Amino acid sequence: MAFLEELERSKDTPQTIQCIDFSFAGIGNDGFTRFVDLFIDNPHLKLRELRLQGNNLGPNQITYLTNQLHFGSLSASKAFIFPDLRVLDLSNNPLGNEGVSQLFLLFKHNCFPDLRQVFLLNCRFGTDIASTLLSIHLHENNLINFVTGATQASLMPRGEQSIIERLEERIEAGSLRNLEIRETVSDACLQLYFSLAVANCVNTVEKIVLKNVDLSGGAFHLVSAILRRYVAYGRCGRLASLSLIECNLDDSHVPSLLRLLRTLAAHRSDFPGFPGFSFLNLEGFPGFSD
Repeated sequence: MAFLEELERSKDTPQTIQCIDFSFAGIGNDGFTRFVDLFIDNPHLKLRELRLQGNNLGPNQITYLTNQLHFGSLSASKAFIFPDLRVLDLSNNPLGNEGVSQLFLLFKHNCFPDLRQVFLLNCRFGTDIASTLLSIHLHENNLINFVTGATQASLMPRGEQSIIERLEERIEAGSLRNLEIRETVSDACLQLYFSLAVANCVNTVEKIVLKNVDLSGGAFHLVSAILRRYVAYGRCGRLASLSLIECNLDDSHVPSLLRLLRTLAAHRSDFPGFPGFSFLNLEGFPGFSD
């Protein structure tokens, strides 16, 4: 919680930060309360990404926040507004039906006016909430991408749905060792595939293979950012091999690739008794193939 303590010491600091990632940091109820107290009534926030995955945040924490704001009361005097926030990740938290309902209150009262993605994987809500999220997600005027298995699969072709289903079956069986996609898929499929791995697989993945997957444009930046977080969270300690074969990579992807490799190198000894990352295959990447 050292980072949170640093934020508390300087009132100006929160106004300059664009990304906060407390995922799997164990902030719990006390940390969440301190976080709310720090950011409430601060009209100059520049935060664009807020990631709180895997912190055991439930309905009580979200209700605490909404109660602080006194929605619907004439005495309402506090504001909790992130005007520039684009990404909110609450996956792997037991929000349940009540927690997601309270979250909708924040959306209704325009606390996140520029929000575009909300991650809600493994949040333990029921079929009613799942149906509501799907209906909102599919509405023609909706601007927010609610990332759950059902919402993302609803817009995927059958082939991509099958890729996700096979991944989920292997996760459920506890047999997932390799992450492999060998055909071009949409960015939505790539994001869901690797986000599910981050959310569910702790130090089990040993090999990642992407072959004949078109990673041109922003697709590789999307995948590499997720993989960097996966490694940095300490959930990918057995990864030994990464293959990106004939994926339409070019010089524009070198900075993202180097950031990923630096992250892998920095965490290569985090998993006791495992030698760490040792194999990289970039076949078809000009300048690296030799």
